[in-house]
Amino acid sequence: MAWAAPISSDDVVAIHAVLVPTANGDGEILLFGGDNHDRLANVGGQYDHTRRFNCRTPTQPLVYVASPAFDLFCCGHAQLLDGRVLVAGGTTTFPPDTPGPHGHLVHFTGHRHAAIYDTSTGVFVHASDMNPA
Repeated sequence: MAWAAPISSDDVVAIHAVLVPTANGDGEILLFGGDNHDRLANVGGQYDHTRRFNCRTPTQPLVYVASPAFDLFCCGHAQLLDGRVLVAGGTTTFPPDTPGPHGHLVHFTGHRHAAIYDTSTGVFVHASDMNPA
């Protein structure tokens, strides 16, 4: 494939990206960022920033995917053997005094929620919360 112009990630700050299988073999990249590292989005519950990018048709707009009802920012994710994607954890509290986009000295409180992205339906399905350590 020849080099092409950069592709917009729509309104997703792709903190996470994973290549997922598709029935037609095109392959898609699932992009998700939760609150997109935006304190006001976190406080306002604006976590719905998930899209699919089709690798074979890069000029087409990204496809909207409904995010789980919790913040996926800084969650962990793993691809399961069948291609589904497990997402677990994320941000509960975004401290008000975070210094800029890389406030690494500030602790962000996390949560134990989990969901599985089903590649055959293009939908996140809630899974059991993680147990405390």
